[in-house]
Amino acid sequence: MKNLYFVDFENLQHLDYTNINAEHDQVVIFTGANQTKISLDIVCQIQPLGQAIKWIKMEGAGRNALDFHIAFYLGYFIALEKQLNKKTSIYVISKDCDYDQLIRHIQSSGYECERRQTFSGAKDVCYSKPVGNIIEQASKPINATASELTPPKDTLEKTLSPQLVKEKTLVELNYTEIYTDLIEKLKKIDKLKRPRTQDTLSNLITSNYKNKKKDLNSSKVFNLLIANKKIKVTNKRISYLF
Repeated sequence: MKNLYFVDFENLQHLDYTNINAEHDQVVIFTGANQTKISLDIVCQIQPLGQAIKWIKMEGAGRNALDFHIAFYLGYFIALEKQLNKKTSIYVISKDCDYDQLIRHIQSSGYECERRQTFSGAKDVCYSKPVGNIIEQASKPINATASELTPPKDTLEKTLSPQLVKEKTLVELNYTEIYTDLIEKLKKIDKLKRPRTQDTLSNLITSNYKNKKKDLNSSKVFNLLIANKKIKVTNKRISYLF
């Protein structure tokens, strides 16, 4: 196997599968428990691919349930890859940027892994680096002290990625739960029906979360959406990036 694709079908349902090569590619499509309809166009594309396509349907619903399943199978495959001494490029097909931290960790461990929103470029990929020794390292006893394992604070701040810095800000502002829940609520609303101005979005935030946080400041939540590139504002109109 040269290319392994994990498709977040809840997130991306209309993909072009014509670049998939059934001889050396494997596509695993993850669907939600409530997804019962698949377009005829997709069926016609994937039917000729036969065993190159696998379906995994969630048995239960829940926040980020599908994301956790994909994360599990990423780890499972990497362990299996080491056992079989195989070299495979791994792709998560999704618009969900929440996968990126996990993917960066996988990359730092010596594996070829990235997130894409399409299969484009599947015929021109870099083959994975040799599998690292992460499993052996994890099994070794740690003799270092806690102070030796924890880098100085200034060093830590310098090495944090921008995404991690943003998440750190979320924690400090104590808006993590509200921010995360709001994203999930908005995902369930058709993009054309979502609030289009700061006032309407702020009203939505206030009406949903004023009972959860007495000193709720909807503007802080709004600014966090902008800082984390979930929305952008042009001429006072909101565009959603997820």
